[in-house]
Amino acid sequence: MLRPFCFLVIGIFLSTPIHAQTIDIEALFSQARELAYKKDYDSSRLLLDKLLFYQPKYRDAALFKARTWLWEENWSAGQSLVDSLVNTDSLWTEAFWVKADALLWTGQYNKLLGLTPSSFWSGDESMLLKWYQARAWHELKNYEESLIITRELLDAGASFPGLRILHGANLQQSRQRHVQLDYQFSTFDVPIPNWQWLSVEYAQKALTGPLLVRGTYINRFNLNSTQIEAEWYPRINKKTYAYAGLGFGSGLLFPGLRMGGELFRDLPKSFEFSAGWRYIQFADSRIHSFTLAAGKYAGKYWLGIRPFFIPTASNVYLTNTLQIRRYFGADNSWINLTYGIGNSPDLDFRLNSPDAAPSNQLFLLAATLIRLDVQWKFNPQFSAKPFVEFKNEEFLPGSYRTRISTGTTLLFQFK
Repeated sequence: MLRPFCFLVIGIFLSTPIHAQTIDIEALFSQARELAYKKDYDSSRLLLDKLLFYQPKYRDAALFKARTWLWEENWSAGQSLVDSLVNTDSLWTEAFWVKADALLWTGQYNKLLGLTPSSFWSGDESMLLKWYQARAWHELKNYEESLIITRELLDAGASFPGLRILHGANLQQSRQRHVQLDYQFSTFDVPIPNWQWLSVEYAQKALTGPLLVRGTYINRFNLNSTQIEAEWYPRINKKTYAYAGLGFGSGLLFPGLRMGGELFRDLPKSFEFSAGWRYIQFADSRIHSFTLAAGKYAGKYWLGIRPFFIPTASNVYLTNTLQIRRYFGADNSWINLTYGIGNSPDLDFRLNSPDAAPSNQLFLLAATLIRLDVQWKFNPQFSAKPFVEFKNEEFLPGSYRTRISTGTTLLFQFK
């Protein structure tokens, strides 16, 4: 009786490893990942638990299980598991970054700032930790500290998704106010008096978002007009802000009333998108236009497209502008090339003499432009942005002229 019983015990003992050998661990892990990516986290964790039962030391599976808790916003379960993995192997960098994500997502910014780099890390890993710290300082509203790090990263050639956006936000937030002076001069290849444009702008950061007021004077066709505008850029949440504008003009060249609104959204992978509306009203015409815009940061470059749609009783007119911008270093200096084509890309004012034709026709004439802007920051407070622009525009149906414009914008920022 004893001998058969021993064989039975040995058979049961050996059955577990034999069964474990029949489990395809990698296939099981792949199925668990697919379920998690489909947001079926419970089913994913069931497979991961089964996998870890047969392979308790499969740490990638354990770390992925922690990720599923975090993706499901079960912060306590996710953090508890990832902390145990980091404590088990302090040199495991992948678990370290999952912990950093958890601290960032849960708003534990001071703990995130307390993380220290390993002496075994490469330069890239040290830069990645600084990127996390820059975001933590920004969330703590210490924009100066965040700005120091983002500037260091950009100078080192880092290209983390969203780095350029965060750097620009730090620059904006660290300067409470600015004064801007803008001058433009235009000449033509036909006998038209030169045009001039002068504007002064003051901006003040408020709790809800930047507020600015701008006064503009223009001289065209030996006529003078002025305009006063107010703009507000309220921050709705971390990734969304809006624009609201209102302006009043006097004289024949500016619209008597202009209004606009737009919603901007930061998207994953350094994309941004917006949608908005513009309205201008002269005494004898009213023009509505609708716009969409998309932009993409790619390393030291920014690419953007903005179409305008202008509906009328008989047609819908389209204007489109394309931009490519190249940044230099971390001081927000750049060079920008714009190409525009369509029906009156600049809807802020009359393109032509107010006596030439009915004003509602003037807005719908064709135009093509190429513009080059350069922004150069001389120091953290002062920058200049000169430009040159070539535009071929239809001033009467079938009649074209070339306009060459140049000018500069001077910007002084202060606290």
